[in-house]
Amino acid sequence: MVFLTPLPPGVSGAVRVMERMGEQELQDLAATVAAKQPASATPSVRPEEAASVANALRFILRSAAKEHVDGAAFGKGVLTLGLSEEKAGALSTVWDAQGAVLAQVQATAQPAVGQLEGIDWKLGVTACSSDCDALSTGFVTVVARVRGADGSVSSTAFEMGIQQFEEFSAGFKRVGQLL
Repeated sequence: MVFLTPLPPGVSGAVRVMERMGEQELQDLAATVAAKQPASATPSVRPEEAASVANALRFILRSAAKEHVDGAAFGKGVLTLGLSEEKAGALSTVWDAQGAVLAQVQATAQPAVGQLEGIDWKLGVTACSSDCDALSTGFVTVVARVRGADGSVSSTAFEMGIQQFEEFSAGFKRVGQLL
């Protein structure tokens, strides 16, 4: 199913743990995760396994909510993970009960991300400092201009050392190569 790709690392191990769990136990844990409450260990699952299962359930529920998957497609999708029909049915019960709410929350929870308008930088040298070792050292002042979701442009300035700026610049070059 499209809503479960690509699988993050650890999901297949979590599926094996889910298979060891009872149906009601899995359903209760999935309902806890869907309600955004912290998951805890269960009688058949150690705390670290419960955390792994909770992360896998978050991925499954969030992916299905993002794609607005219906109950039948959800059930088929979790079967492709290798879950038995009984375990897939337990998860489908949770999805049927809370899927619409999760999909609505997912649709409204998208953060408004601004668009980078430009970056300016200036090279400087410290002329005075309370630390003698900091005198005559280079630094870079960077000003990033970002257009917000509302259309307004804001500027954010920050300073960094020369080495930090070289790493910062190299990161932007890697991104440019990937695009």
